[in-house]
Amino acid sequence: MITNWPLLYSRCVELARLAHYNQKRWDGEDYVKHPLRVAASFPNEPEFYTRILTALLHDVVEDNPTISFNRLRELDIPEEVVAAVDALTHRDGDTYAEYLEKLAVNPIAVDVKLADIKDNCEPLPINSQRRQKYEVARLYLQHVKGCKVGVPLP
Repeated sequence: MITNWPLLYSRCVELARLAHYNQKRWDGEDYVKHPLRVAASFPNEPEFYTRILTALLHDVVEDNPTISFNRLRELDIPEEVVAAVDALTHRDGDTYAEYLEKLAVNPIAVDVKLADIKDNCEPLPINSQRRQKYEVARLYLQHVKGCKVGVPLP
């Protein structure tokens, strides 16, 4: 359970802003808007706080070499959030399939990755290779989660 919600939320927003400072997405948008949107896709209710914090931080270790999992712990980020961010971090040398298999064992990571995929797909043409990759990942993770396959994400 997340305690100190306002402080942790503010800390994670600021960390996402610092980690993604001056970074752009493939579509030219300021990168920090992406984790903010992914986090905002979850209801602002206590049972979703872990997912919201994870969404804010889901790319910080992967995209910024100055931030480590130990640094997140030093900043008092809850261990369940650090574990989910760890599961969501794509390691060099892992194929995308290996990455998905590793994150699939963490239910928080699965929920955040599904929201991440939805946000990543919205600006893409339906027939783009990138979108097709995300759609395959979405189907796999929905299957892992026990969702009805083929049902669009909420």
